[in-house]
Amino acid sequence: MDDDEDLSDEDGQHINEEFENYKRNYYMNKLNQENSDSEYKKEQAICYITALQWILDYYYRGVRSWGWYYPHHYAPFISDLKNFKDHVIKFDLGKPFLPFQQLLAVLPAASKQLLPSAYRDLMTNPSSELIEFYPEDFKTDLNGKINEWEAVVLIPFIDEKRLLQAMEICDQQLSASERKRNQHGPMLQYDYTPESQGQCPGIYSLKPVYNVFCTEKPFWSRDITVATDKTVCVELPNAARHVFFPGFPTMKHLEYKFEIRGARVKVFDYPSRNENMILQPQPRKNFDDIFTVAEQMLNQTVYIGWPHLVKSKVVGISNREKYIDVDGIKDMDPKRFDLHTKAVREHLTTRMGIEYPDLSVLVHVRTYIGSSYICGSQGKVTLNEMWSPTTTAYPAHGVVSQIAVQNTLSNQVKKIEQLFPENSRIFFVGNPYYGSEGVVMNPLLVYECGRLKVNITVLPEPNFSEAKYMQSQLEKDYINSYQAASQIGIQIKCLARLTGPVLVVKGARRPKSDLPDNLAKINIGLQFKYFKSQEELVGYTRRMDNQWFMSSKAIKLIEDYIERFPMVIEYLSSTSERSELLFEDDIFPKEVGSGKLEEIAAWLKEQPHMKAEKIACGSKTMEKEAVEKVLEAIEELKTLPVKTVKLQVKPHLLLKPDVSLPSHYKPKRSIQLFDRVVVVKTTYMVPLGAKGTVIGIYPVSDPNPVRLECVKAVDNFYEVLFDKHLPNGHDVHGIAAQRVYKVPESSVLLIFTQGNNNEQFYEAKLQLEESRNNSSMKQGAINQQSVNNSNTNVLANQQDVKTPQVVQKGSNDFWMPSANTKVKHTVGGGNGGGAVSNNNTADFFMANTPKSPNVPIRILQNPPNLSMNFNASGPTTSSAIVQDGQDDGTHALKSLLGLAAGSQQTTASSSPIAVCKPQLPQPPTSWRSDAQRLPATNSFPRLPFPQAPFSTTNAPMAVIGGTVVPLPTPSQMAGPPQ
Repeated sequence: MDDDEDLSDEDGQHINEEFENYKRNYYMNKLNQENSDSEYKKEQAICYITALQWILDYYYRGVRSWGWYYPHHYAPFISDLKNFKDHVIKFDLGKPFLPFQQLLAVLPAASKQLLPSAYRDLMTNPSSELIEFYPEDFKTDLNGKINEWEAVVLIPFIDEKRLLQAMEICDQQLSASERKRNQHGPMLQYDYTPESQGQCPGIYSLKPVYNVFCTEKPFWSRDITVATDKTVCVELPNAARHVFFPGFPTMKHLEYKFEIRGARVKVFDYPSRNENMILQPQPRKNFDDIFTVAEQMLNQTVYIGWPHLVKSKVVGISNREKYIDVDGIKDMDPKRFDLHTKAVREHLTTRMGIEYPDLSVLVHVRTYIGSSYICGSQGKVTLNEMWSPTTTAYPAHGVVSQIAVQNTLSNQVKKIEQLFPENSRIFFVGNPYYGSEGVVMNPLLVYECGRLKVNITVLPEPNFSEAKYMQSQLEKDYINSYQAASQIGIQIKCLARLTGPVLVVKGARRPKSDLPDNLAKINIGLQFKYFKSQEELVGYTRRMDNQWFMSSKAIKLIEDYIERFPMVIEYLSSTSERSELLFEDDIFPKEVGSGKLEEIAAWLKEQPHMKAEKIACGSKTMEKEAVEKVLEAIEELKTLPVKTVKLQVKPHLLLKPDVSLPSHYKPKRSIQLFDRVVVVKTTYMVPLGAKGTVIGIYPVSDPNPVRLECVKAVDNFYEVLFDKHLPNGHDVHGIAAQRVYKVPESSVLLIFTQGNNNEQFYEAKLQLEESRNNSSMKQGAINQQSVNNSNTNVLANQQDVKTPQVVQKGSNDFWMPSANTKVKHTVGGGNGGGAVSNNNTADFFMANTPKSPNVPIRILQNPPNLSMNFNASGPTTSSAIVQDGQDDGTHALKSLLGLAAGSQQTTASSSPIAVCKPQLPQPPTSWRSDAQRLPATNSFPRLPFPQAPFSTTNAPMAVIGGTVVPLPTPSQMAGPPQ
């Protein structure tokens, strides 16, 4: 034991000697103190303590001295901060610099243009009294940092007296406007006002503000100065130390210990190299028993994520054998439980530095995501808490409950007139004006009839059919890497490396040990893709299904690169080591130092792809040509009328701005390109109520999540092309200036708009072309797409219309169960609204029905003046009739319902046409399940399924999927009505 103690003492003495040598070298090399005598250390320690006192006074009492500063470039060791107990710190308040004095004191000579010309010679003239403070050459010290901007700049501190004396001579040269600028001014207080105060002009790079909704009031510092003896630097009486304030982390509520050790806690995905402080929450009594925890917490509101507490609702408790929720006790899959505990341990220990000794019981929670108001009878309003749809597991020992929380709802509304006061803005979330903005006219009407009177502004919606068609054509421009390599004629490994970053060290190859830490490298790669950061280049590359795809622009640029620099391709094709460090000597052995690397870098810099936007993989963007079509469609809206509608609506159909949207009003599908949205929450850059079109979808994840439920969570930001200019808007692809901005998903409401016939025409054309170009696509996938589209439409002739329409107008409304919506069909009477005849031939496109696939149908020998109507009969059948417009006879289309069996079905299915249904408004609540089956009428008999061939004598014919088929005669259609 004595030997061990002696060894320990020797080790401690050795460590102390090493530390003293390290300090000595620090003072000698950093502070140029050869002897590092105690007087100098004491003086530096006093200055550092004075700096700490100045900072404390600044935050509690204001500026104590305008002229004092810390006169050293480096801090002392904390072990040298001693012997200052009896030192009295005094400050001289002095006066603050004037604006030009402050600028001259801090700016380098390279920034002299920011000062009036009268002072510029002081920074550059060799005979200037201040020239020593503006050296052209100076040293910098990284001092353990990595980036140059983090370095300590070793230039002398300017002398205040010499500065003021030198400037005083130049002050006489200032112009009147410069003298006006060079003075102190008041502080300005801005208060919101609901009425516009006019326009604020733009200044320099700042854009003008067209409507200013605030007032300005000046305050001078002398008017609000508090005497030093009146300032409060201690905790106020009755401080709510026991209350949890949401958003502020707290170490209260759990007992814990701590330990300092090398735990390699990750910070921004990099394990720390130094020691970490690990928090160790202590076990709580009976919290290792699943039934005790369930009895106390199940279905209760708790707080998880200590010390960053988050409000949550407990939906389940589990251990390795059991899972308990409101439905009872179930068996727990041990492997699943182990996955939960592994995820919890990895995040809390390796990311947060929190180590729970017991993870035998986990609590499954849904985190709080917001609140919505529920409007009841007699104008009552209640607040409804909303919880995340996903669950997260947390250690039971880390769950906090029954704590005092700051009441953030002290002004909670309880009456309908408080929630929707008169003249307040609202958004209508009912049919047929979903998403339209309006104003409350009379909220008190709710007490009479349960409704509010509102005035809704209904804006016309654009038609994006051409833009969608253009986008679809441009998306076909991308091919995968294997196809691109084959087309270009190079190896796939060479293409993969060339299209990323390729870093090359100048000069001959040498060992890594001989290379400096901050070695400069030249990037000669095309930089189309960034695998580590998972980024792609707009217009050039995309990453889908774990594959890289390249556009024709990218392939053309690769071919140009190969033609100009073939030696790079030759070397990349000969090596298989992707991570090796490349040297100039490897690629250009006979041209080292000839500037070949610089030539490649300069050529790359001139290429257009270097200015293209980098986005996260998985993002969806709209091509430039499609955006131009969208702009054209939006411009057409300016010629259409805007109408206002006065309605009496129930309160639940109104959305108050900045309030969370209840889940039953959210769309069942995610927002997509070309969707129309309206901003319903206040954002910094986009005004409330702004309408626009989604032209980009960007998934965003937290690279360093603090909360466990945020791990791998992805939030979508939408790039929106707004209908009107924004004061701080951007552009996209160099067009649509001041009209583009990215907004979070929680700030927008998806608008459901009824498509028109012209849009359906282009969508059918798009689908027809896709069908021709992808004839090998599986039938099942197409049928599934048709089911998803869920529409029944008659679309226009694919040929140019050269003859007048011969199809009479006809319409029918019916409930379509497969789409769960009310559908309105109008045949004829509009562009592409029905069929057109040319040489007694009419082309129709029939969408998928439960009884028939999607097939093109061509009617031959049909008499003129036809009208076509559709009817839905029950939840699983559809029927259709072609009615003669000249007499009462009818001719049925056999293929619509009779093609379920027989050889003709295969023929018809070989070339399906899937027609996309435009977005429809949500069905009104009055549509009940009993409305899904319509009463039978003699006008719409169900088509029979003939068992024998028809006589083709004088009978109309149809071309179905390329096969000529006779149509039934009126006598063959006899049968009981539906």
